[in-house]
Amino acid sequence: SLAETLRNIDDKNIQRIVLNDFDVGKSPPRVSDMRTFELHQQGMAFDVDVQWESEIRAKMNVIISNRLSSVMGGRTMSLPFSVQNVHFEGTIRVILTPLSPE
Repeated sequence: SLAETLRNIDDKNIQRIVLNDFDVGKSPPRVSDMRTFELHQQGMAFDVDVQWESEIRAKMNVIISNRLSSVMGGRTMSLPFSVQNVHFEGTIRVILTPLSPE
């Protein structure tokens, strides 16, 4: 999950990131084109052109590490920030390979 990923951030300047609110909205991604490629015996690949004018909204707090807090007088610092209305446009490659006998 996103909250778990944020908890596992490995940065010496960040003690932790807390996800307070998250909503992807109702606007779905659009697929504009798709191409397929054979990868011989290794499987096949799909290139998918995607565009997403999202209505995403995320509110987070970044808790600064003790190392940086000591510079600021030893106080724990929490920096609130939000992300919203992200635009994504690009190609996603999906590779399908045969199942191994293991």
